[in-house]
Amino acid sequence: MTTQSTSPRHTVIGLDGSAGAAKALAWADAHPELIGRLRPVAAWRTPWWAVTPPSPGSVAPPPLDDVIDEVRRTAESMMANTVGDHDPVFVVQGGAGHNLVDLADDADLLVVGTRGRNAVADHLLGSVSSHVVAHAPCPVVVVPRDAEAAQAITRVVVGVDGSTQSLDALRWALANAPEGAEVEAIQAWSYAPYAGFEVTALDPALIEGQARASLNELVDKATGEIDRRVIRTVVSGDPRSVLAEAGETADLLVVGARGHRGVAHLLLGSVTTALAHRPPTPLVVVPEPDQK
Repeated sequence: MTTQSTSPRHTVIGLDGSAGAAKALAWADAHPELIGRLRPVAAWRTPWWAVTPPSPGSVAPPPLDDVIDEVRRTAESMMANTVGDHDPVFVVQGGAGHNLVDLADDADLLVVGTRGRNAVADHLLGSVSSHVVAHAPCPVVVVPRDAEAAQAITRVVVGVDGSTQSLDALRWALANAPEGAEVEAIQAWSYAPYAGFEVTALDPALIEGQARASLNELVDKATGEIDRRVIRTVVSGDPRSVLAEAGETADLLVVGARGHRGVAHLLLGSVTTALAHRPPTPLVVVPEPDQK
């Protein structure tokens, strides 16, 4: 029977000096049992003026080493007040998204924040975070900017739909949720998969029964491998709305990268994409096995 891992854990986090990264760091630092040893990464790109000759009479740009030092100092300043176990800041050249994905190849988790362009879009992912969520080889935690960083993880909600991806998500939650935390698997059902049928001819009780049978089969399989109690919930509604609402009262929301509603050639399904861009609580996106 599978049990919770006791091997040393480590987590990669990208630090760029933003408020989103600061909140992600605060959350990671508050949950050492889940994070383990933190590996902070700061990326820099060669600025345009370093490869373009200055125009006559213009002020000479600062040395490139100064730019790299500033990136390092910014990240080290962010790490200054952390109390958890961590490596020195690793400064790497190139795009942050690609570098974080590469450096997370042997990591247990990769943590990112959200970044809004304005007050309305405050929870939207930035381009780096979007790339990481779609391509990381390990589970990614997306920490919203309004998350209570120090909030203990006592309730974990897992979105399931009968797919192997949602089974992986539930397995991750059972293996990694803190001891004593409540784990709830939620399966939403709606008429959407039956588009083209005469809705009045469909029996809601039958559809709900099929959803409950799917949920029970998936939970039984997961708990047969990891002996832990799971609350089983079936809800009528669009899974994006159902899980977003459930996440508002959860400390952690866990989903697979793609479920039955995903399109085969896409890395993320529509449900996961919607939740990742506007997470109601820290969100864990568990990749498909072939991404690991």
